[in-house]
Amino acid sequence: MSSRPPIPPALALVAAVVAISWSAPLSGAVLLSPGVPVTGYPAGDWLIFLVLAAGPMMLGHTGVNYALRYMPAYVADLPILIEPVGATLIAWALPGIREVPPLRTLAGGVVVLVGIALATGGGGADRPEGETRAGPQP
Repeated sequence: MSSRPPIPPALALVAAVVAISWSAPLSGAVLLSPGVPVTGYPAGDWLIFLVLAAGPMMLGHTGVNYALRYMPAYVADLPILIEPVGATLIAWALPGIREVPPLRTLAGGVVVLVGIALATGGGGADRPEGETRAGPQP
């Protein structure tokens, strides 16, 4: 358990209002732009949009925010680096997309995953005394 004080609910509410007050007008401007198709998608595509919003966006980012209470930000934010790698693999695997990534994109994904592995658990022999996987201990 962390010794950090909890975030006051009023502050969380203010952060949500600020985020919505910026994102709603910007999203509306994009949707109303000429040449941006927002209708005519088949039902299967809308299901994919919903799953992508519910999975990575709502569950993934909320999970990172939750983890910040129990570990340093530099460790909690590492899973965010997996997002583009996962999106590439999903776009490759989904029958409606089947976008084959170039070899250098796949190689970059491997580099990112190896970096995450090293940052979260690999190379522990060269850690300074008193430092754990979650960082220095008070």
